[in-house]
Amino acid sequence: MKINYDPEADALYIELLKDPAVDNIDISEDVSVDLTKERKVAGIEILNASLYLKNELFHFELMQSPRKSTLV
Repeated sequence: MKINYDPEADALYIELLKDPAVDNIDISEDVSVDLTKERKVAGIEILNASLYLKNELFHFELMQSPRKSTLV
């Protein structure tokens, strides 16, 4: 998962899947959801993000670390 904030556009994008988006659904004037061809949520875009989020916004990336397998 990646979370990107563009302060110039005041837009926040949450990428949930690496799969390409083939469709988009507007949830509201400022929120839209990108869907894969399997209709899974690939990402969420929030425009005018500073109106919805209380804290200062910074560009950051969250990455899940790979799990180590344990041999028994």
